[in-house]
Amino acid sequence: MEIPRSTLAECIGICGVRLQPLIDALREALLTEPILHADKTLVPMLVPGKKETQKAYLWAYATTLRVATTGYLPDHCEAASVPPIS
Repeated sequence: MEIPRSTLAECIGICGVRLQPLIDALREALLTEPILHADKTLVPMLVPGKKETQKAYLWAYATTLRVATTGYLPDHCEAASVPPIS
């Protein structure tokens, strides 16, 4: 069975909206920690309406081993020198 790309994109968009409260809660939990480690990974992101990609960053956050709270946040800007969680 073939599923149209637009249907798949709509499903992903709905998931993103429904998961936003969880992302917000995770962000708040991470910001309460005294130590926060961050790492960025460059990933290609499709430009909407075009068949080309642009630079995007996936940020991984972790607290100390004692707490072990981890979060992953996308950042769609071209240049990212400061983690978007701050």
